[in-house]
Amino acid sequence: MTTPQTRFDVTRPEGARLEEYVAKFTTKYDNGDDVAGEARFIDAFAERESAILDAGCGTGRVAAALTQAGHRVLGVDRSPRLIEVAREYFPGVAYQVRDLLEVGPADLTAAGLPERVDIVVLAGNVMPCLAPGTERDVLANLLKRLADDGRLVLGFRTDREYPVADLERHQRELGLTELHRFSDWQLSPWRDDAPWIVSMMKNQGTE
Repeated sequence: MTTPQTRFDVTRPEGARLEEYVAKFTTKYDNGDDVAGEARFIDAFAERESAILDAGCGTGRVAAALTQAGHRVLGVDRSPRLIEVAREYFPGVAYQVRDLLEVGPADLTAAGLPERVDIVVLAGNVMPCLAPGTERDVLANLLKRLADDGRLVLGFRTDREYPVADLERHQRELGLTELHRFSDWQLSPWRDDAPWIVSMMKNQGTE
């Protein structure tokens, strides 16, 4: 299957611009900076040894922190270069090159996870970086990978190409119930002019 070019591919094509993006994170890793804010959010509500899919994992920081916290984690990203960096910096973590439209049960089981995971997380502006018009399809595919009582958590800047109104429409269309909404990963209360949205959702009808 040929998947469409994402906004990330357009703004950071292979070459110098992608390497600038890589350097932004590897410099933080080399300096020992704290890059685990999103992972702490997830770990705070996750059961111990949860099965977690880090969808659009980039250079791997969230998957790495969650693995270190004792969870079973697979990080996936469509960029071979970003996965190369993730594997270099976090060699004990499972990563795969995979488009989010195509992630399937076999990818999860190959990494030692069940076919349906406890948590799917999309951190770091994954949603606005997707190919235009594929956002709903990506969410729909990831929901198939989520256990009945699982949680889908995502966060992104509200001034990007995927507006909050589109997220709310996709929630309704896909039968998602929003459990919590914050203005950042530090649990700041939601406000309509917030620069970030962090949303935790479940399938309607689950406990």
